[in-house]
Amino acid sequence: MKSFFSKSCKLVAFFILGSVLVFSQQASAVDSKTSAVNAVRVFGSGNISISLKGDNNGCGGNAFWVSDADMKQTAMSIALTAITSGKKIKARNVTCTNSPWPNTATASDITLFD
Repeated sequence: MKSFFSKSCKLVAFFILGSVLVFSQQASAVDSKTSAVNAVRVFGSGNISISLKGDNNGCGGNAFWVSDADMKQTAMSIALTAITSGKKIKARNVTCTNSPWPNTATASDITLFD
């Protein structure tokens, strides 16, 4: 993993680290694979779904579900930074669930990779 502060991402990195890069939920021992972000969806309820390229969420699917109000802003910032900068993300301590879709995951933190 290259330094997060490299190249033209210094301002974005400062913004993300200035808020909170790590957010927590109930944890388990599974990590996702490092993957590019395919899409970010915001639902009418305000919940966020982050879709990865490929079934790489650690639960056999491609989606991470974020419903906690305190985590939504951070998760959205990390996912949009990954999309606009061509970087990848990895979710750690994934919890698998079948809600709202089969093979959906939640995670205790998301890390941005080169």
